[in-house]
Amino acid sequence: MRYERTAVLHGELWRLVTGHLIHLGWAHWALNAFALTLVSLLAREPLSLRALSRSIPALAAAISLMLLVFDPEVADYVGLSGVLYGLVLLVLWPQAREGRWLAWAALLYLTVRVGWQLLSGVPAMEAALIGGPVIEQVHGYGLLVAAVWLLAGARRG
Repeated sequence: MRYERTAVLHGELWRLVTGHLIHLGWAHWALNAFALTLVSLLAREPLSLRALSRSIPALAAAISLMLLVFDPEVADYVGLSGVLYGLVLLVLWPQAREGRWLAWAALLYLTVRVGWQLLSGVPAMEAALIGGPVIEQVHGYGLLVAAVWLLAGARRG
């Protein structure tokens, strides 16, 4: 079920989504579950199962497609972190547009964190904590996909 580049290129397209639902171990899963809970708490309204069942697969597939196209050296990937970064942007952007400083501060932190990770890599401590390498570009892809989603919605509305 994990994202495996070769398998996807051989037609196993479900891996574009299911790879984000698989984890390296219990610590990795627990961190992602905690982050998803935090995202839900940050939302102005509780995130419905319906909203999550639409946004998580859409973000996951788009992030995986970006990995496929832009990062051919990434042979496999598991984890929800890229999706979580995208969800944070989708949840906080409406609050930021209303002038809520905490939403702006969180989005600024997230953007700086992703930029820092892309420039300097992820600390080895994080990789040790989750039990494997961190593919930092998926965090940026999550933000990018969510930003495009928001722009597309703004143009329609």
